[in-house]
Amino acid sequence: MGKRARITSKNDSVDGKINISGKRKALLAVFCLVFAVPLLYSNELMDTGAMHRLGFAYIIVLLLVLILTAKPSNPTFNLPHVTIFFSFALPAFLYITSVHKSSIEMYGVDLYQTTALFIFAFTVTVFIKDFGVQLIIKTAAYSITTIATAVSILGLMQAFGYNILQLPKVSVPGSTFAGSNFAAEYIVAAIPWSVILLLEDKSPRFRYLLYGIITLLISYLLLLRSRAGYLAYAAALIVLLFYVLILKPHPVSLIPKRKLFATAILIIAISTLIGFLQPEHLYRKSFFGTIQNISTESDMSKARLHFWDASIQMFKSDPLTGLGSGQWAANYYKYYGHEITDSNKYFIESVNPHNDYLEILSENGALTFLLFVSFNLFILYKLFQAGRKDIRYILIGVSVLSTCIIAFFAFPKDRIATMILFYFGAGIVWSLPSANAFQITQRFFKILLVPLLIFCVSYMVYVTGRNANEKLYKQAMAFKFNSQYNEMLGILNGINRNIYAVDGFTIPLSYYMGVGHFELQDYRKALAYFDEAFKLNHYNPLIVNNLASTHYMLNNLIEAEKYYTLSKSVFPNYFEPQINLLALYANSHKDRLAKQLLQEIYPKNPENLTLKQIKEYYFEKL
Repeated sequence: MGKRARITSKNDSVDGKINISGKRKALLAVFCLVFAVPLLYSNELMDTGAMHRLGFAYIIVLLLVLILTAKPSNPTFNLPHVTIFFSFALPAFLYITSVHKSSIEMYGVDLYQTTALFIFAFTVTVFIKDFGVQLIIKTAAYSITTIATAVSILGLMQAFGYNILQLPKVSVPGSTFAGSNFAAEYIVAAIPWSVILLLEDKSPRFRYLLYGIITLLISYLLLLRSRAGYLAYAAALIVLLFYVLILKPHPVSLIPKRKLFATAILIIAISTLIGFLQPEHLYRKSFFGTIQNISTESDMSKARLHFWDASIQMFKSDPLTGLGSGQWAANYYKYYGHEITDSNKYFIESVNPHNDYLEILSENGALTFLLFVSFNLFILYKLFQAGRKDIRYILIGVSVLSTCIIAFFAFPKDRIATMILFYFGAGIVWSLPSANAFQITQRFFKILLVPLLIFCVSYMVYVTGRNANEKLYKQAMAFKFNSQYNEMLGILNGINRNIYAVDGFTIPLSYYMGVGHFELQDYRKALAYFDEAFKLNHYNPLIVNNLASTHYMLNNLIEAEKYYTLSKSVFPNYFEPQINLLALYANSHKDRLAKQLLQEIYPKNPENLTLKQIKEYYFEKL
């Protein structure tokens, strides 16, 4: 096989073999730590991505400190104008469209994480300018492949019942990611990086090892039974096939076509056969059943269509600036409240629209949506443009593209491990030569690093605080489950609701505090907390019903009737508050309204024992 073409840039620090000192090797090693974030997990937390965010926050702070104290080999470098624009505009619009519509505890996670990821992309650019793009891409490929392999091995063992590291026990197991869909989002974005290693001049043994690793990664992806992952995988294959056959970029052009396709077909065939297996601990057993569920006839696909329709309606209500970050879940049942019944009122799964684009459109409006889409398209365009000459950029582009595709069906922007790969691709794009660029001198660079470091330290403190509060929340829910309300309230009072206001189901913590005081018959305190919860979530059936019931217990009958009536109009198939309203009418001697309501709801739920009793004891009187 001929000499390999290396990725080149006019900003490469050296040519040929790269020799770096011990201190700079340590700096590069710390940089690689960011790719180990997916291995972090905790059984003490409910949010499966919480430890990933914590690890990322600490590593980005450490990186900035080391960069600030290190002496770079390049005294100046250029940063494209478009890079500067997106880095400031997207976080700024997230803030502007949310600050007057939702409290900091609702949009803080999005704002902090998005800004921190842009800072990470900037550090990637700094490292590329300092170490050279060849070394950074090669080092990242080794790191990502190693971590993805470890995640896949642990996940496969978990699927076959060998949970040696006590991974999170959930209904949809997905290795250190807990959820299978979260693991699929990461693995499908990591696979192209393992292919990059095949383009290096290595011994046959190493190549065979890589063939096995790629087969392992694809097999695990297929066993995760993620429909979005399948679509992204298929799209990646199509894009790669197009570029290899039509453009023939280096170094693929140096590999015999027959050998290339024979190897690819063999790996795909073996992976697919393994994907047919049905381990006991899989979320979905059948490979073909998962593919069939992609159709709009499946229950989850129908639910997604409802989510997307509600998102469009939310956007129409405020197209310019949206509802504010974190407000999608608080408004979904305004449009689909008929889905709530007495049997499913505790199982609220509509916490986001399962579509990152529609979430931004509905929560942050058209301008932020256009910025977000433009940013994604810009990254893809530049990577595939560079890939016309070197397939490594195509493979990085395919990794980014897989995340963009999954974003149509899930919410990868909330998963820091997947977004690290995405923004690493963004950092590579920012390091490409550009005609319109801002020159950053060494002095300005040092000055710029200070506010970036301060922000990332605040992000680290914020994430640390959220995780500590989430552990307390989990303890409080254990007391709630055992009806130990005094103990539950004692723990909840210690939680800072400015940084942890809602749980993973987007239910405000103030709701649980209201429940505790209600059960202890302290109705005035319960009312204050239910009022607070209602301000955060107007259309949660539990909050509305409990707020009405608390007013009823305090003999605020006008207010109780107001919220029971609201519940009836928004949740027509949720009968508990309607029965409570019926009791209110009866006890208030509003016989005409009571008879009218009874005639309305009894035919809808004739088997309800409470309604039968009311009908027997009160209907004749009315």
